[in-house]
Amino acid sequence: MKNWRIILRWSLLSLLLFGIGRYIVTHLDQFKVIRNINPSTIGLILLLQAFTQIIASFRYFTVIQSVGLKLPFSDWFRIFIYAMFLNRFYPQGGSIYRAAILKADYGFSISNYVTAFAAYSYLDRLFALVFTLLLVLLVEPGLTLASINIAFLLSLVIIAAISPILFLSRNQTTQSATPRYVNKWRHKFSKILNELTICVHNPRALVTFALTGLLTFSITLTIGWLYFRGLGDPIGLARISVLNYIKTSLNTIPLTPGNIGATEAAYGLLSAGMNDSPANAIIVATINNICAVISVSITCSLALLILPEKQNQTSRDNIH
Repeated sequence: MKNWRIILRWSLLSLLLFGIGRYIVTHLDQFKVIRNINPSTIGLILLLQAFTQIIASFRYFTVIQSVGLKLPFSDWFRIFIYAMFLNRFYPQGGSIYRAAILKADYGFSISNYVTAFAAYSYLDRLFALVFTLLLVLLVEPGLTLASINIAFLLSLVIIAAISPILFLSRNQTTQSATPRYVNKWRHKFSKILNELTICVHNPRALVTFALTGLLTFSITLTIGWLYFRGLGDPIGLARISVLNYIKTSLNTIPLTPGNIGATEAAYGLLSAGMNDSPANAIIVATINNICAVISVSITCSLALLILPEKQNQTSRDNIH
């Protein structure tokens, strides 16, 4: 099964790169606007991306603390940013590394890690989805994707995301009246539901998570706006928010190694569906992926230099 997943990922990558490459060759004039991007803009974007990495680490930190993991934020940030770096080159490699380190050095079980990761991903995507919907309704409520209202589509996705949680929370005590496969599925998600319940019933943690999510949302909007403005195509913020949501969702479930090709194709197709320039969107996605790799590499290098392994080990000894 694992080998099939690898084959499928690389096959999809080859197919997407072929399609994107063919589109670039047949629309080469449209891609020449890439020369308009100012190096100073790239430098600012790298700083903003590094800032979002710190915020993401802090948000994840609030979730793992709620399931019992206690360690200094400096230790956690070192683990988090190195895992993020690995994920850029090996799908899920960073998550495996993070789970292994937390289990070996802090006694944090794999099941607890999976629960925390799932809860973090769910809350992160849900808040981002709500922020995107609110922005679309506020700025461009008539925005459509292939003639379908985007606000309506986002509302359906929110309902679909919340419904399973509501179903599980209301039916935890009726396992005997349901089919065995449903009970098995429910049992797998029970720990995630418990973690989400803890987060929801902790106003301070929930507000912190929401506010930092709003901050991240604002920064990613700014980054997108800088990209498109640099290309001479300052599209609306509502459209940028839709593109950003797809990008971050793809990062949660990588379809290709590093999501190379997948993000560019998604950007191009979405932009075409919103009657914007697919070429500009593909350029933005490509440069953004390159800048993300550079940014996380620099941040990871600085973390490894500032927080050497001996410091981490001392902190762990103090905890135990």
